[in-house]
Amino acid sequence: MKKDTIIKKNKSQEVINGIKQRYTGLTIGQIEKDLQGKFYALYVNHREFILGLMYLRDTTRFKENPMYKNSTFELYVNDRFGLAKEKYHNMLIAYINFPDESMKWGAELIGHIKKKCGIDKIATVVDKITAKDATLKGGIKREGIERIILDESKDSAPKKELAPPADYKVSYEEALRTIRQLQKEKYALSEQIKKLKKTVRELQPYKKIKNAIEPFIIQGPGSGNNPTSELRRE
Repeated sequence: MKKDTIIKKNKSQEVINGIKQRYTGLTIGQIEKDLQGKFYALYVNHREFILGLMYLRDTTRFKENPMYKNSTFELYVNDRFGLAKEKYHNMLIAYINFPDESMKWGAELIGHIKKKCGIDKIATVVDKITAKDATLKGGIKREGIERIILDESKDSAPKKELAPPADYKVSYEEALRTIRQLQKEKYALSEQIKKLKKTVRELQPYKKIKNAIEPFIIQGPGSGNNPTSELRRE
């Protein structure tokens, strides 16, 4: 057996023996009361910890630490306190917007609701949990909380069936054929426009001649849509 394994086991046993000595002879009610006090102290300290970080973020005073002068707050809080950005944001929402609920059920619950239901539904879910808790003797249990979260969660809504993914190769070849066809049509139109412009330029002299002799042209009687023309007599 490795030496470090023996040390860890012996250390663990020492911790267990110490806890046994502390709680032996106490009733379950007394033990729970003691633990509740420690939980409350933990909550208060952790809340002050998160709010202290918020102060450093909002004032940018964390940059006064020379090591983080040019760093982001997320990097600072992760390096210094091992706190990920998402967890910090969840704790901030919990302690500022839902302090009583965080005290009663744990601040992690707010992050759990956010993950399952989205940030916009946190208040709705918390209100439903609180309302249900008030109707039950002894309060709502974790199973009941999870049921409410599930009912409100985005995962409980029926998911739309997604269309099967298109064949990339087929789609690419079709697009390529379409592009080539459009290029051919564009070229044909361009050539047609060039010919029309050339024709217009060639007809310009005839238009001038027509405009010059038009005053001397008159329609013959009964000409209709196909008039015979003759020179106007002076």
